[in-house]
Amino acid sequence: LLSEFLLACPSSVQDLTIKCETAVHVAVKNHQLEAFKILLGWVQRVKREDILDWKDEDGNTVLHIAASMNQTEVMKLLGKSVKVNAKNLDGKSAADILQTYKSPFFPKASRLLRRAKERLFCGSTMTLAS
Repeated sequence: LLSEFLLACPSSVQDLTIKCETAVHVAVKNHQLEAFKILLGWVQRVKREDILDWKDEDGNTVLHIAASMNQTEVMKLLGKSVKVNAKNLDGKSAADILQTYKSPFFPKASRLLRRAKERLFCGSTMTLAS
């Protein structure tokens, strides 16, 4: 149904809620992995991956939200499509958000971001892709 909607109204992927959230933000916040995958595929197909770095009213990108909810699958799927070091209005990156929790429930996501950050500082790439 979501795919059909996007075909009928392709510009809807750029629409924002009153909290400046895209449909991608909403899918991640609501743990809707399948909807996220469809939306991710759509923005990639229409060459609008910049939407993935759009910020909500708190300055959070989709990656910030995925990090705050330990959605490692979403973080992996975002791969090369996002800016890893983007800061929200609190001045925090997704890696900073993971460190804030210092929880044993966040090890996989922390490893993903740590590897991405290491590659960034070693001059390699700014993505989450392994």
